Amino acid sequence: MLLGLVILAQKVSFTDLPKEFMLGLTIDVLITVPVVHYLLIRKTGKSKLTVFTFFVLGLVLASIFIPVEGQFYLNHFKHWVLPLVELTVLTVVIRKVRILSREFKTSKGDLDFYSALSRATKEVLPEPLPRFFTSEISMFYYGFFAWKKKATLENEFSYHRKTGTGSILGVFVFLIGLETFPFHLLISRWNEVVAWVITIISIYTALQLLGILRSIARRRIRLGENELHLNYGIMADVSIPYAAIVSVEEQNKGLKFDKEIRQLCPFGELEKYNLVIKVSETMTIKGMYGLNKSFTTLALFVDEKEKFVNELTRSSTNLHG
Repeated sequence: MLLGLVILAQKVSFTDLPKEFMLGLTIDVLITVPVVHYLLIRKTGKSKLTVFTFFVLGLVLASIFIPVEGQFYLNHFKHWVLPLVELTVLTVVIRKVRILSREFKTSKGDLDFYSALSRATKEVLPEPLPRFFTSEISMFYYGFFAWKKKATLENEFSYHRKTGTGSILGVFVFLIGLETFPFHLLISRWNEVVAWVITIISIYTALQLLGILRSIARRRIRLGENELHLNYGIMADVSIPYAAIVSVEEQNKGLKFDKEIRQLCPFGELEKYNLVIKVSETMTIKGMYGLNKSFTTLALFVDEKEKFVNELTRSSTNLHG
């Protein structure tokens, strides 16, 4: 249907047609196609909010292929309808996060904000939007709102207290904040637009680093009932079933990283490691914005490595025993 409407928009002259034709074409692209999609998926397991995907796709295609003289009604949709659609999606996601968090608190389970948001977006948004949406919101949440100190549970382990990564990130945030304004003044003497672009990128980078820095202390490694949950802030996470763990060894050097041997920390050589976990099958580390990496051997750092190894061995034994 979209292809047919695009071809139709290319074949007609909008200057010779009444406004009713422009209105009809706009309604078909932005409303009829999403409604037909909804009718096709309403009895399936697909999220009903995938309708939003077709709405946005239609909006993009219409903006590209409908000539400017035929975009009178399209512009009205952009200004009035699109913000309402975006607000609706955001409201549904936030509501889902609250419901998931409440359910886990009631059942005495453990679900941090990032995990709850990730599950919520997967239920209401089509791929690849969930990971991107989760990364952006989590960055601001951990950077500005997650101020309450979270107690470390018995099954949780930190990984940042005995490494220098946190200090490095903190220094970068400080330097960006210190240098952005003077650098903006310097560049603006040459080109005002370029100066503002660089300044906005610098501020956004600082916000990203701040969110990552604060999330590292709040998203800890956790021993679940059936799985080992490995996190590195909002930058990386993977859940490994105990049954898939072949071995856990103490090791702090000698590994040559490749497509099979990875490090949990995305910063690579900047971060040291003291444990190596080998698994029986290829698994995937989920990174920010959907940047994933597969592995069969994973290097990581744990502050209390002896206690972690003992608890992991006990949990795995209890599962199989």
